Amino acid sequence: MNHESPIIPVFGILVVFVRQKACGTLT
Repeated sequence: MNHESPIIPVFGILVVFVRQKACGTLT
C-alpha cells in the first residue's frame, strides 16, 4: 500500500473545499 494513494482523494476534496470557499468569498 502506497502512502500517496490515500492522499490523492484527500487533496481533491481539499481543492474542492477551497474552491467553494473562494467562490463564496469572490462572489
